[in-house]
Amino acid sequence: MLKGVSPLIAYVMVILIVFSGISLVLLFGMPLIERARESSIVNEGLENLKLLSKNIEEVATEGIGSLRSIPLKVTGGEYKINEKTNSIEFYYSPKTYSVEPGFLKEDNIILISGSNAIAKEYDLDNDGENEIVLENEFLKVGILKKGSKENYDFINTSKLIKIINFKAKGIDLIPSDSSIFIDDREDSSYGYGYSETLNLGKSSTKAEALVHLNTSYADYDILYTLYAGADFLLIKVLKIAYK
Repeated sequence: MLKGVSPLIAYVMVILIVFSGISLVLLFGMPLIERARESSIVNEGLENLKLLSKNIEEVATEGIGSLRSIPLKVTGGEYKINEKTNSIEFYYSPKTYSVEPGFLKEDNIILISGSNAIAKEYDLDNDGENEIVLENEFLKVGILKKGSKENYDFINTSKLIKIINFKAKGIDLIPSDSSIFIDDREDSSYGYGYSETLNLGKSSTKAEALVHLNTSYADYDILYTLYAGADFLLIKVLKIAYK
């Protein structure tokens, strides 16, 4: 012990030094540990989706009755089966760092960050009728709103996309034809059905509209998706049932 320093003062100094050390660990160490943990959860979710995708593809090629038992490690996030969009989705919101909105496609797995996409219903093209409006930072896309699950209405897919607004430039694009053809059959591009907004008014990683169409050739769904941070509209045809 230093000369001239009483045991009590030395004890207090030791306690203060120890407490200061703990504070530094909490201040600098814990955020780094939490950030690493959250990054691990995101990577775990991605690997789980890859594993599920691989096994689903294998089962699909093996025919009726094929099964798989898949062990998954889940330490965080939320997994959902979306029957309308025919997808398995993983959601996780990190707390220790922010992620710039963005979109990345890796095989059949789509990585999305951000929550700036939203689906609304209003008259975007000023024609007196409401559209399903999908919006993110870059685009507003007006989809024809028609019919309902209870009351089908005539729909021609050539008129499904009514308007695309490029927000930065303030430019409106009116597509002349947005037709969907199954097997290049013209009679599959029109019929009776309905369009609906998915997750109306909720800011999320994506804004979506679903169109169900009953044609003389086939019944099918069309899914329109505008992701947060994306400058394009993704269109998928799902659940084709031939007649």
